[in-house]
Amino acid sequence: MPGWLQAFVKVNPMTLLTDAERGLFTGGPVATPAVQSMLWALGIFVVFAPAGRPRLPAQDLARRDGVGDRAGREGERVVTRQ
Repeated sequence: MPGWLQAFVKVNPMTLLTDAERGLFTGGPVATPAVQSMLWALGIFVVFAPAGRPRLPAQDLARRDGVGDRAGREGERVVTRQ
């Protein structure tokens, strides 16, 4: 295997998972690759979880921040004081 590819394989999280599985099948080391693989999964989750969070509509943001107590729902009459 070329040197540049070996460097990529050493830091690839799938390699760690494969090493843990190989250790289960052959009786080799399991704990270290399994923990490292779980840390990779946690890191990927922490980085990408905010991107998957649903965005709140503007009405919900206003209501959540206390800007408008009654944002006006469909079919409701909104009364404003002057």
